[in-house]
Amino acid sequence: MFNSLLVVAETAARGRLLDAASDRWSQVIVPLILISFLLPGVAYGLVTGSIKGQRDLVEGLFHGIRSLVPVLVILFFLAQFTNYFTYTGLDRMLAYAGGSLLVEARIPTPLLIALFVLLVIAGDFAMSGMLSKFGVMAPIFIPMFMMVGMSPELTTAAYRIGDSVVNVITPLNSYLLIILAVLQKYKKDAGLGSLMTLMLPYSVVLAVLWTGLLLAWYWTGLPLGTDAPVAYVPKFG
Repeated sequence: MFNSLLVVAETAARGRLLDAASDRWSQVIVPLILISFLLPGVAYGLVTGSIKGQRDLVEGLFHGIRSLVPVLVILFFLAQFTNYFTYTGLDRMLAYAGGSLLVEARIPTPLLIALFVLLVIAGDFAMSGMLSKFGVMAPIFIPMFMMVGMSPELTTAAYRIGDSVVNVITPLNSYLLIILAVLQKYKKDAGLGSLMTLMLPYSVVLAVLWTGLLLAWYWTGLPLGTDAPVAYVPKFG
C-alpha cells in the first residue's frame, strides 16, 4: 500500500521553500544598515582622531570584514559541494530511499526527532562547523522527513539542538583551545581530557532539556515561527 503512495510525480505546485516577493523597503535593508553604521562610525573616528586619513578608514573597514573571511571560504566550498550533490541527484535518491523506509517503518515523529538529534551529535565528532555539516545533512534529511510529515523548520530546530550541545566537548571545535586556555587560568594542569570531563554533564543535561522542550512544543502543535508549522502534509501523486 505504501509503495503505491510513494510514486512521486512532478507538478506545478509552488514550493514551500521559495521566498515570496517582499516589500520594497526590505529589499534595501542591507544598504540602509550599512549607511546607518558607517556614517556615525566615520564621524566618531574623525572626532576622536582614530581616523586620520583614507588608510585608517580602509583599515577599519578591513578589520570588520576580516572576521567574515573564514565564513566566505566555507560557503564557497559548501556551494560547490551542494551544486555537485544536486547535479548527481544523490540528494534526491538518498532522501527518497530514506523517506520510503521511514514510511514503511512508521516510526513515530517524536522518536525520529530524538534519533536525529543523536545523529547530529555524533556528526559533531566527525565534522566541524555548523554550516558545512548542515550543508551535507540538509539536502538529505529535510526532504526525507517531509515525506513522513515533519516540516523543514522542525528538522532544522532538531539540527540546531544536536549541533550546539556538544560544541564545548568536541575536539573538532576550533574554539576549544581558547576555552582550554581560560580553564588553565584557574586550573594550571588542565588538559583537553579535564575540559571534556568537566563539561560533559552540561552537554548531557542541555541535550535532554532542549530535546524535551522541542518534543513538548511538537506535541502542543504550536508553530515554530511565522508560517513555520511543525507538521508538513506530503503531496504524493
